[in-house]
Amino acid sequence: MSERKLFGTDGVRGLANTKPLDVETAMKIGQAAAKYFRGQKSRPLFVIGRDTRISGEILESALIAGLTSMGADVKVIGVVPTPAVAVIAKKLNADGGVVITASHNPAEDNGIKLFSGNGFKLPDEVELEIENLIFNDPMDTSNITGSDVGSVERIDCDDMFIDSLVSGVETNCLNGLKIVVDCANGAAYKIAPKVLEKLGAEVVVVNNIPNGLNINEGCGAMHPENTGPLVTQHKADFGVTFDGDADRLIMINDKGDVVDGDITIYLLAMAHKADSKLDGDTVVVTHYTNLALDAKLKENGIKTARVDNGDRYVIQEMIKKGYSVGGEKSGHIILTKYNTTGDGILSAIHFARMVKNSGKKLSELDKAFTLYPQVLDKVEVSEKLPLDKIPGYQNLAAKIEAELGDSGRLLVRYSGTQNVCRIMLEGPDEAKLKEYNEQVKKLFK
Repeated sequence: MSERKLFGTDGVRGLANTKPLDVETAMKIGQAAAKYFRGQKSRPLFVIGRDTRISGEILESALIAGLTSMGADVKVIGVVPTPAVAVIAKKLNADGGVVITASHNPAEDNGIKLFSGNGFKLPDEVELEIENLIFNDPMDTSNITGSDVGSVERIDCDDMFIDSLVSGVETNCLNGLKIVVDCANGAAYKIAPKVLEKLGAEVVVVNNIPNGLNINEGCGAMHPENTGPLVTQHKADFGVTFDGDADRLIMINDKGDVVDGDITIYLLAMAHKADSKLDGDTVVVTHYTNLALDAKLKENGIKTARVDNGDRYVIQEMIKKGYSVGGEKSGHIILTKYNTTGDGILSAIHFARMVKNSGKKLSELDKAFTLYPQVLDKVEVSEKLPLDKIPGYQNLAAKIEAELGDSGRLLVRYSGTQNVCRIMLEGPDEAKLKEYNEQVKKLFK
């Protein structure tokens, strides 16, 4: 398959109001998406949602113009978490969904993610076809006039999404819990507190006053350490931190400590197994997941399947093999019995329910096993050269891997959304890992 030029591992992303996140490109993305889906239906319907960034409305207008000029109808649902678009697209029998968000990135960035009508992110090959239309098709709209032009309707679907979130659990299942909820001044700011309170929890909500520029700023899943003191101050059972578009979460235990994402995956997997909902007795994770998780799951009769980094690849493997639990260390959790994409609020509900049903404190539960030391780093690059074209890299990687043996590993990959190379080292000797990390960084610099 050809290389995609616009779409990365999580849609199109960049500095808002500059290419590829300028008005012209956004409009072309809308036109190309409409034209692609018109190959299956004469008048496709799209749902559009966005996060709280100041640039969101600009891109929303451009996408609406592109979609409707190519004869697609649009339902605009405003500021909602990314997974809400997947849910609403299915409930409205839409043909596609669009989310305008840059997730965990700073406020000046933005992005465009595309979903199919069944709530899944579009496969790589479909994004490539849409790219080909953007770059190679004149996108002539002269035959789309009068009643053939698409319509626009703005609707409030918050309650529809909330109903879907609570449908898989018992009424008042969170009674007696006190939870600090950090909304990152992002898309979760209205819905997350409301849904947790609906299930009976006492909620202390912070960072829920977005102004278009403060999304992810010193808060949320990007800075969970800042929420820790609030958990202890309010004597809460635990804290939940979301990223800008609320498709992932990082948990804080009752002592104010950050819970590693791999521990979160493990605890949710064990809860699903106890409820006989862990299909295939398998959990899907990425290559960044700590090797200690595999060992601990294996002790409990659970297998792991590893895929490339990116929640889209986790989801694809889960759907292909029929698995029900998967996730990334970064906090993306996919529970396919309840939604088709990573959903921070949904994961928070099921995690909170698990903690309550256990009768234990989260600070006890999160000591289930010890993670192997990891060193995660990144280095900025001006060009994403193939790794085998970088002088000296192959020899250095082979040397490091030989010294680590079966007890560790080196992973190097380029970010799908930024001009950075990410480095991950894992093994029993943290000092040695840091030494290897500096060697790799020096070579890339």
